[in-house]
Amino acid sequence: MKLVMVFFVIGLITAFRPAWAKDEQQKDKTYKMDEIVVTATRTEVKKEEVPAVVEVIDALDLDTTVDRNLVRVLKKNSSIDVIDYPGVLSGISIRGFRPEFSGITKHSLVLIDGRPAGATNLATILKDNVERVEILKGPASAIYGAEAMGGVVNIITKKSKDKIKTSIAVGGGSFDTHYESITSGGRITVWLDFDASVSNKNQNDDFKMGNGHKRENTSYKERYGNLRLGSSLTENWRIDVKGDWYG
Repeated sequence: MKLVMVFFVIGLITAFRPAWAKDEQQKDKTYKMDEIVVTATRTEVKKEEVPAVVEVIDALDLDTTVDRNLVRVLKKNSSIDVIDYPGVLSGISIRGFRPEFSGITKHSLVLIDGRPAGATNLATILKDNVERVEILKGPASAIYGAEAMGGVVNIITKKSKDKIKTSIAVGGGSFDTHYESITSGGRITVWLDFDASVSNKNQNDDFKMGNGHKRENTSYKERYGNLRLGSSLTENWRIDVKGDWYG
């Protein structure tokens, strides 16, 4: 009888051993997720380790947003308030502060590549020149000063370092609107890379409201140009010279 019980127990252990091994394998199996590194806190840290609410608009969000204007991109892909003013002006509002685009009493700070952008108008920045946007919500005055009471928007521009690529875009729309742009970027030599873009947009007819009435003098033209030259001096040091034009 004892011999039968011994064989019975051994049989049970043998039967359940594969199941235990499978469970152990499932527990030990891990999945590595892509890490999102943000620089809105002046240091490179993982997004989940930032002691604040951070939103990241990445390259995929930029590519899948039809509008070419960064203001429209922010409206569609973030939870901050973005307001368009007449005359191709825009302002942002974070955590309830009044939206502003210039002045000395701003409460939401805009950075370009980690540096204060001053009175830069977001409506003049095209998404073609942007790699990603990081939005830090909540007070950051201890790091950036009084202008960051509501939060910080850090616009990180493209720095193409691979083979040169060029893209051309042409579009049209209501009110006799047409748009053309050309964007190029990449490595020229081992130590020199560049990004450049030129665009033109015309709305030749005045805006027509739903009741058929036209708003006089609402036709407009936009011209934009951008050029960046850069070089990686060492692994940790880099120099970039860039300029842009809007009219």
